[in-house]
Amino acid sequence: MGGVFYLFRQRPKYLVKEIMDVLHNFFHCDMEHMDKRVLANFFNTKWHKSKKLGEYQSCFRRLSQASNGSDSKDVARQCEGLIQRPCLGSEVRVTKVIRLLVREALLLCEREPDVKVIFYVRDPRGILLSRWNVALGKNALDRITMKKVHDTADFLCARMVSDLLEYQRLKSKFPDNVIRIQYEDLAERSEDTVADVYRFLGKPLPQEVLTWIRQATHAQRNDGQVGSHRLNSTATAERWSREIPRNFLQAVNSHCQRVYKSLGYPTDIT
Repeated sequence: MGGVFYLFRQRPKYLVKEIMDVLHNFFHCDMEHMDKRVLANFFNTKWHKSKKLGEYQSCFRRLSQASNGSDSKDVARQCEGLIQRPCLGSEVRVTKVIRLLVREALLLCEREPDVKVIFYVRDPRGILLSRWNVALGKNALDRITMKKVHDTADFLCARMVSDLLEYQRLKSKFPDNVIRIQYEDLAERSEDTVADVYRFLGKPLPQEVLTWIRQATHAQRNDGQVGSHRLNSTATAERWSREIPRNFLQAVNSHCQRVYKSLGYPTDIT
């Protein structure tokens, strides 16, 4: 994927205008005006997932060691040119944005008419299990309270309902700019789903991407909560049905029926 530049962007507590500015700067490779919190993020400075970040990460590591505790944003500023060059040389610029509201994606499409938005959704039971494990670590389900189960399920599914409604508005206004992909389809029908994404982008599907997909979904080992390689991606997608206790599932189900019905997930698994 030599023509693609990828940058990971978590979502700190930005105002909407700040989010739009960060995305605008990324899509136009304006690293001088990019929020340096993004460039100094762990995933962009230490996570080896984007080959084109290699020189930047080396620069960041070298200057961080030499500066003996300087502000990471200042270090990122000194190395930002090593991000800007590969970005400008790439035909496609891709960023993963955690928990972007769909109404914010609508604003993005209005500001950036060439942008393509992939709305990535998952069964809320799988999302909750993943979040609990990341937040609480080992034996998470033994440590979480029933109140926490109700609160997190209620918050998540209320937001998902809102996003699904906003998605319909977004799709009707920008039918060629947005596609919805479900996690379970990517896990169970990986190659077909990736082919759908490339058709949506209007790009040919490279053989090297297909090879990577096969390796990632049938890997020799899992590479952690935030990794992308799985021994069996289908088993990972269905893991919640084996691990979440019955009383927790009943609690989650009491808040998430509208999401299940909207996305075609089974409603009666307890």
